[in-house]
Amino acid sequence: MPLFWRYLKLLLTRCRRGVHTKSELDSFSCFNRKPTCDRPTNTDRETDRQTDTGQWLPVRQRIRFKTTVLVFKCLHGLAPYLSEYCKLTTGRSHLRSANACLLSVPHTRTTYGDRSFAVSGPVAWNSLPVALRSSDVREETFRRHLKTFLFNCLDN
Repeated sequence: MPLFWRYLKLLLTRCRRGVHTKSELDSFSCFNRKPTCDRPTNTDRETDRQTDTGQWLPVRQRIRFKTTVLVFKCLHGLAPYLSEYCKLTTGRSHLRSANACLLSVPHTRTTYGDRSFAVSGPVAWNSLPVALRSSDVREETFRRHLKTFLFNCLDN
């Protein structure tokens, strides 16, 4: 299993058990990768600055952020291995929601099935505002707008 999938699985598992902060996640060995040199690197300083200024999203918001970015990549052909799970809804051309760029969400019988990317990806995508879903922008711009949206959701 690639490291990314193990990371995502562990994040989902820890969220269910009540782990909510970055410091709690850093205590796990697979996340606790330190540089080999003794002096701090530029990335360490940048991470410290982001932590001090509060620019980290909470764990649930980070999972939602990463899942939504994966869906964005699927819809724009940047992640073809997952694109079969991200299908636009069809057959509603007469409704106003036809132009909303909604994804079809498969029905599952268990909560375990609800955690799969085939379900959680479209649910995260459909929960975005229409302006984010229907915009045809580069990935960097989408990430910036998505992070701004998630931070604004925290304030409300």
